[in-house]
Amino acid sequence: VVDAGHELDLLLAGSDPDAQTAAAVHRVIRLPFTATRRPERRRDQRLLALRLAVRGGPSELYDNSGARAALEAGWPDETYDVVVIEHAGLAPLVKHRRTGEHWICTLQNIASGTASALRDLAPGRRQRLLVGREVQQAAGLERVAIEHNDSDVTVSPDDGQLLPGPSTVVPNGVDLVAFSPSPVPRTPTLLFTGTLSYLPNVDGLQWFCRVVFPLVQAQVPDVVFHVVGRDPTPQIRALADVPGIVLSADVPSVKPFLAASRVCVVPLRVGTGSRLKALEALASGRPLVGTTVGPAGLGLTDQAVTADDPSALADAIVTLLLDDARADQLAAAGRQYVEESFGWDSVARPLVEHLARVSPR
Repeated sequence: VVDAGHELDLLLAGSDPDAQTAAAVHRVIRLPFTATRRPERRRDQRLLALRLAVRGGPSELYDNSGARAALEAGWPDETYDVVVIEHAGLAPLVKHRRTGEHWICTLQNIASGTASALRDLAPGRRQRLLVGREVQQAAGLERVAIEHNDSDVTVSPDDGQLLPGPSTVVPNGVDLVAFSPSPVPRTPTLLFTGTLSYLPNVDGLQWFCRVVFPLVQAQVPDVVFHVVGRDPTPQIRALADVPGIVLSADVPSVKPFLAASRVCVVPLRVGTGSRLKALEALASGRPLVGTTVGPAGLGLTDQAVTADDPSALADAIVTLLLDDARADQLAAAGRQYVEESFGWDSVARPLVEHLARVSPR
């Protein structure tokens, strides 16, 4: 965006941007923000997990409830040609729009789409009712994003089809230098990375560990499954007691785990948007296996293996653990695909074109 001639101010609450981003933008406006403490009681954690899931994860609802208040209080006085906000959870900020500004809301996922599937998976009537209420609230945020902002951006064509009006697709991308390929290890190791309090991840991991992983262990007894990510729920922490499963929480970087893993798995049963974990695995030259939901939104065909049947999913994993040539071939195909379609230049192009259409100059 900056290379296209746009002068960019970055307004954020909380953490500082990385040095490369800070050097590229015109100005960084950082607002003080302290995240709300998460509940300690297990019952409250379960209720919170449901609320987070239908709003697109912790970064969009729970953590950003305070961030949005900080942005409200510290909104700059300048008038901009274009304002881009990230996530439907920040859509109400549109009330700060000044005459002449064009506001764009980026929906990293369609929470109402995820919620309808979550409601089907909820184990009890009370939880289904809770999800139902959250569905309505999530849909309300989406309506604000769609009706009150001037244009909307989604990260996949599938998400665009869930919206009532037109949207511009700007895919998620991956740093092809930071996530670079290395030889596929020959040890039987599986890897999952992600936010471990996000309910689609929690649900998918519990299902995979309970139903699929034992089928893999039956054929490859020494297989090890690494679960890596931040903020694990009690349910995820309990998985570490299962033989063959290793939990690594709140690590500074997932890159060492990617380098050491033979196969990456994305066993999600619900979700919209696209998974950064899938892009990072492909960019790192790791064979990717998942449910059809797991790598959805990336347009993958023969660059990954997908199956929703537990036995078929387990067999696909076992093949990649035992067949070096197949693992190497899939890894190379995945890396080539992200190089062609998901590097920064590729994913920025539709956003730059959209900015050119809506900017007054």
